Formats: sequence, C-alpha cells, structure tokens
Amino acid sequence: MENYVAEMQNTLSELTGQEIDSKDFTDDRLGNALKYLSKSDLQKIVSDLNEKTIKVYDLKTETVRLDATSVSGNQQVIPEGLIQFGHHKDGTIKPQFKVMMAGLDPMGMPLATEVVVLRKSRRWFVYSDNQTC
Repeated sequence: MENYVAEMQNTLSELTGQEIDSKDFTDDRLGNALKYLSKSDLQKIVSDLNEKTIKVYDLKTETVRLDATSVSGNQQVIPEGLIQFGHHKDGTIKPQFKVMMAGLDPMGMPLATEVVVLRKSRRWFVYSDNQTC
C-alpha cells in the first residue's frame, strides 16, 4: 500500500484535501484508520469522497446504473439473519445474500452498495434526480 500511495500522492492529496505521505499507510496505521472508520459515519465519508472524486476527475453524472447479484457460499444460515437459503443459478439451493450496487456509467465507479436479505431483495430501488445514492 505504501508504494501505491507514493505513486498516487498528488491525486490522493487532491481527493482528500490533505497532505498525504506514503508512511501514513503502513499496516499499523491502516489498522488504526479502520478502527476509527468503524466508529464513524461511513456513509458520509463515502459520499464526500465520491463527490470529490467526481469533481477532481470531472466525471459526468447523468447516468447511474443499478446492478444486483446474489453471493453464495458455505455460510451458516440463522433464522431472520442476513444469509438465507436461495436458488443458485446452477440449480441448487445454497446459503446466500443479495448485493445491490449503484455505479456511475459508463466507467462503473461504485457510488453505493447495499447488502440485503434475499427475501427483501425483490423491492425496487428507485432513485430520483434529487436523491443521493
């Protein structure tokens, strides 16, 4: 991560509005940052970062695409939990959950992601021009 940050130092400084040093991204510091973020308003942080990214790269925002997929695996199914049994595309019934992503078209930059229980995933996700994804 330190090497990546060193190569992207100017871009990251523009996106965050702060001085960025590659030494700020050692494993120990990243661990501390994740602890801090887990107690923060992550939705606001992501929204602010998306807004700055769109501005820095002068991205067009006319089209946002919504995409849903199910994720399956060998997880434990708990009644009323996130992971429930559902029909897999290979014809079997497996533990799974649904992921909905809003991405900026045409590049596919993720704007928002929501993980939902399969039985609640059939509702439509509607965003108007005045709503934030």
